[in-house]
Amino acid sequence: MALIGTAAVITAVRDTLNDTVVTYRWSSEAMRRYIYDGEMMILKSHPECQYDTAVAVATDPTLYTATDGDTTLTERWRVPLEHYVVFRCLLEDADDAANLDLAKEHYGLFTAEME
Repeated sequence: MALIGTAAVITAVRDTLNDTVVTYRWSSEAMRRYIYDGEMMILKSHPECQYDTAVAVATDPTLYTATDGDTTLTERWRVPLEHYVVFRCLLEDADDAANLDLAKEHYGLFTAEME
């Protein structure tokens, strides 16, 4: 059973945000923190979704900012995780009404996928 890789999530989120040209608007480090936060939100609602592995996993968000790796979630949770990260990125620019609306939309998609 494959786990969700942080690099794949970051690539998908950058595509959604149209943030594909270096210098990026949103840093990979910030996105990794958002991935960690999203993973914790998913696990809080669905503890059964965590893939049980014998490998050590990051339990501290600062570990996620250093390098790309795998989350503890299976592929079924990729789409909601991506929506959560997009939501968090757009919140950084929430002073723009359009970005705030998009952030709300992605949070709605995240919560809908959680059901």
